[in-house]
Amino acid sequence: MALDEATLRTKIRYLLKESAEGYFFDAEINGWIADASTDISAKTLCYETISDLTPVAGTLEYPEPTGCLKISAVHYDNKPLTKIHPKALGIASNRAAGPPEQYYYFAKKIGIWPLADVAVVARAVKPRVFHAAVTATVANIPEQYGPMVELYALVRAKIKEEKTAQASMLYQMYLSSLMFHRQDLTEQTVDAKSEFKIPDYNEIVQPAKE
Repeated sequence: MALDEATLRTKIRYLLKESAEGYFFDAEINGWIADASTDISAKTLCYETISDLTPVAGTLEYPEPTGCLKISAVHYDNKPLTKIHPKALGIASNRAAGPPEQYYYFAKKIGIWPLADVAVVARAVKPRVFHAAVTATVANIPEQYGPMVELYALVRAKIKEEKTAQASMLYQMYLSSLMFHRQDLTEQTVDAKSEFKIPDYNEIVQPAKE
C-alpha cells in the first residue's frame, strides 16, 4: 500500500500528542513530509523510475531526466545499451549514424552512440532510461520508509520547539535507519562465487596462518 500524506500526518500528530491544529499546522507537517520524501529518495535511491529520451538526428547528448540521481541502465528496442566512457567515442568517431548501441552518463548529460539517423527518429521506439530519482511526492516512496518519514517530521518539530538535544538524537536515529535500509534493500550486490565455495579439505584441516 502506498504511503499517503493524510495517514502520515495523523501518525505524526499522534507522536506529537496534538490531534488537531494548534502549535503545529497541517500545512507545516505536510511540508515536512514532502521534505522527508526528498531527503529519503536522495539518500537511499529508493525511488526508481523509467524515462524516455526522444531521439534527434545527429544529436549526441541529451539532458538527464528530471531529478535523476543514478542511472542503472539504458535500453533501446528492449535491448540494453553498453555503458562506455566518453573517451571511448574517439575510437569510433567515424561510425555511421544508426540505432543506439552504447551510452554514457557524464556531467548531467546522457550520450547515445551512434548518433541517431532519420530512420531512428521516424520509429516509435525511444531509448528508455532506468534510473533513481529524487521526489517530493510521498506516494513515490516505498512503504517501508514510512517510519523514517515520521522520524524526519519529529526532528523538524523538535527544532521548532527549540529542543535541539532531542532533535539531534532523533536525527541520528533517522540517519541510522536510512543507512540500514539503503545497504539492505537498495545497494544489494551480485552474489560472488566465493560466498558459495565449498572449502578444500586442506583449508579445513590446516587453516591458513595469520
